[in-house]
Amino acid sequence: MLGGEIVKYERHGKCHTKLCQVYYSIRKRCYNTKCKEYKYYGARGIVICTEWLNCFQAFYSWAMDNGYKEGLTIDRINVDGNYEPGNCRWVDRTTQNRNMRKNIYLTYNNRSQIMKDWARELNINYSTIKARHLKGWSDEECLFGKGAKREKYKI
Repeated sequence: MLGGEIVKYERHGKCHTKLCQVYYSIRKRCYNTKCKEYKYYGARGIVICTEWLNCFQAFYSWAMDNGYKEGLTIDRINVDGNYEPGNCRWVDRTTQNRNMRKNIYLTYNNRSQIMKDWARELNINYSTIKARHLKGWSDEECLFGKGAKREKYKI
């Protein structure tokens, strides 16, 4: 395990705070094989940097210095990267939902967006774009259909 031993209990006076819950949830999904989210984190090799793993106060200080506030969630910028200062940020739920491995990006005119954003921008039903993608259509065909007139879309 990266970072050596996990310190189980630490006296910091913040045990019942939301930020402490976030911290222990991260540890649980990265290191507890019985956690249902472990397969998406620890089993994939996602770990917590040594500094944070062994010291809640270090995580707390980083969080306070980097925009933590109630209502935000911790987000790994690189979804395949570790929990560490250079790869984490505090974002709203919408931003975090756009930074998931399951999102599919389509590219048109050198612009890449997730399917949901294209659907909203082009006023096309998301399920239509998704169904086209599942059929193996090109990105352009997913967005506009086969042989459709692109001129009506202002992109």
